[in-house]
Amino acid sequence: MTDNDTERRLARLRLRPTLTEKSDDFLVMCLEDSLAFFMDYTHRINDPGQRVDSLICELAVLRINAEGVENVRVAKEGEVEREWYEAIPPMILPRLNAYRLMVGVNAEHGV
Repeated sequence: MTDNDTERRLARLRLRPTLTEKSDDFLVMCLEDSLAFFMDYTHRINDPGQRVDSLICELAVLRINAEGVENVRVAKEGEVEREWYEAIPPMILPRLNAYRLMVGVNAEHGV
């Protein structure tokens, strides 16, 4: 992730009202972890850049929201029930799969 990618994605995360109290260092760490997950899952060696900003930020938000509840699957607070996914959420999986390459094939030329 280049400095431009980091700054652009950090600015995008900063637009979310729920993240205003989080430090830049923490958010950058979450972005880096999310990018690493994206790269591992999709078998890529190069960051596709701006076209995956939304996806990387969404993965970072999922990671941030799961912070402190690593061993909890469902929690109920009064009428509100929250659920955390143990794997990739179904709403994110098709977006990730769209960038997935075959293992052992370096098909990133021009991608």
